[in-house]
Amino acid sequence: MPEAYHASDYAVYADLQLARDAAALSAMEDAFKVKAASTSQVAVAYSSTAMPARYALERGDWLAAKQLSPAVGGLPYTEAITLFARAIGAARSGDAAAAEQDASDLGVRHQKLVDAGNTYWAREVKIQ
Repeated sequence: MPEAYHASDYAVYADLQLARDAAALSAMEDAFKVKAASTSQVAVAYSSTAMPARYALERGDWLAAKQLSPAVGGLPYTEAITLFARAIGAARSGDAAAAEQDASDLGVRHQKLVDAGNTYWAREVKIQ
């Protein structure tokens, strides 16, 4: 199961890079039809968060990016994916206050990862 989500994430990204937006949306929707046994699995948690963020950002749909909702009780690094996309969407659509809030929230996720000793994801979130 986790491998299917991971593969779907890359298919969505590839379709978006080739300007096949409808195919990307279809691949993402198909992936979400399959319910994962556990959303705490890294591949599922990452991919299910990354696909909607990629779909909005790669198409320059700033309003959609700004309106993404972080998964409730998600992992800090997956929450960061959504917060990053939201911050970009807010900034590009002229909502500096929302962009600053999402950037601040990214800092909170970064600190959680640092405190947990998760150096890999802490570095990735710091890059965002």
